[in-house]
Amino acid sequence: MRAIYQNLAFSLGVLAIAVGLTIAQILNPATGALLHELSSIPVIANSARLIGLHERTSPPGTGK
Repeated sequence: MRAIYQNLAFSLGVLAIAVGLTIAQILNPATGALLHELSSIPVIANSARLIGLHERTSPPGTGK
């Protein structure tokens, strides 16, 4: 569950910053949208870390 909360907090944080900078006209809307889309990469990497952790902790021969 910790990874889910980390991913959620990171995504919402980046979104809040991108929207705030776009409203303040520091970023144009296309750059804000691009920043939001690029923020998905660390979220996916954090989730992929859990897959590797699950594979290392599964007993041999279980196929899980």
